[in-house]
Amino acid sequence: SYFYPSLKVHKLRKDQLIPGVEPPVRLITALQEGISKKSDVFVATKYLRPLEKDFCQDLLTDTTDALIWLDEINSNKPQVEKKTYKPFTFDFKGLYDSLSPSLVIEALEFAMDQKRKKYRLRLRVDTTA
Repeated sequence: SYFYPSLKVHKLRKDQLIPGVEPPVRLITALQEGISKKSDVFVATKYLRPLEKDFCQDLLTDTTDALIWLDEINSNKPQVEKKTYKPFTFDFKGLYDSLSPSLVIEALEFAMDQKRKKYRLRLRVDTTA
């Protein structure tokens, strides 16, 4: 694993955007080559991504996805309906560090109860951690 900076240029005011400015930085820990990589990828690919796709059908995963969605709305929906849409985004600060493990487990259990009842027998989570 290694660390790399995520420059938070968007946190600067317009008048601060000058050559030589040091924008705020968030350190990211890259664990993609960690000891649990293969099992993490397996669980994410086999179970979590399909669950996410089915449960979060209106989730836009990135900017490209959002632009495609907005273009489809602009091309295919009447003006009256377009005015009813209220898209939004989140900028999370320390999202993963701030998530309560019990809340994550509760969210996974809810999604599985809704879309993957068979997972209940196959996926067990230690709630004491």
